[in-house]
Amino acid sequence: GTGGIGGADQQTVPGSPCSDCHMFVSDVDGSNSAMFHGHTWAITVQEADGKSATSCTRCHADKDAAKAKAVISAYKSSFQSLDTIAQKNVAAATKAMKGIRDKALQAKLKEARHNLTYAESDESGGFHNHKYLIALVKDANDKAREILSALGK
Repeated sequence: GTGGIGGADQQTVPGSPCSDCHMFVSDVDGSNSAMFHGHTWAITVQEADGKSATSCTRCHADKDAAKAKAVISAYKSSFQSLDTIAQKNVAAATKAMKGIRDKALQAKLKEARHNLTYAESDESGGFHNHKYLIALVKDANDKAREILSALGK
């Protein structure tokens, strides 16, 4: 939730280390999750009976593995859709800025490129701290569009 330029820092789950989700250990004796002792790094573990156990149920008792997977998919999909648009606009702004010496536009482009790259580098596909990553990509897209507009493109 930190590291972007020009936007507010945000933490979705303050105080929760990565291992709370990614080193999931079920409390069901004999389950694969319990036997793996959390050493899969996965948030969902396939059990011997074919069902899945997920770390999401620790905080979201109303979400079983299927519901958790659907939410994660939706977050990733919305991120990818916006990211694709932002990539296109940041690339167009980068191309349009060739030879332009306007310091304000150069700074805006630098911020847009940083925020886009930073959001993409998370490697969760937009799931981790979803609101923050979306805000970074939206900021990058908005700045790229402002540059294109200022240059009449």
